[in-house]
Amino acid sequence: MKPIRIFVHIACEGFCYFATLLENYNIPFELLRIDAGEIPPSQIDDISALVFMGGPMSVNDNIPVLGHCMGGQLISKAVGGKITANPVKEIG
Repeated sequence: MKPIRIFVHIACEGFCYFATLLENYNIPFELLRIDAGEIPPSQIDDISALVFMGGPMSVNDNIPVLGHCMGGQLISKAVGGKITANPVKEIG
């Protein structure tokens, strides 16, 4: 199984019990310490899932996000949108 990539945004909001659960089920994982300046890899084909831990910051503190094509679908899906097939082919 490919590992799960866990994003840690601040040390006091770690992965504690979640990591223990993964270890108990022999599910591989890797930590990405955003709080320590680690940069996410540009590829995701080497992992099976993404997990984002908490922190005192708010998503309202961040800059606006724009997604093109599948990027827009990913954003929509993340906020509860329904993704369906387009009745006509669309490119661009």
